[in-house]
Amino acid sequence: MNRPKTDRLRYAVALTAPLPPLQPYQRCPCGVCAECRSNARWDRIFAKFEVKNDDEKGWFGSTLNDL
Repeated sequence: MNRPKTDRLRYAVALTAPLPPLQPYQRCPCGVCAECRSNARWDRIFAKFEVKNDDEKGWFGSTLNDL
């Protein structure tokens, strides 16, 4: 069975056309559903591992800073 060439061209154009930009994901704002409670739980767990780099000096700082 031979397909017409127009079907192949239409399919190729559909694959190469740019996709629209994705909208940013927004969480449910209710705070009482199971998904909100699970998100809050994981936010508390991951907050323990948050790194604050405000005034933290690294191990390998420049020796010229003291001059």
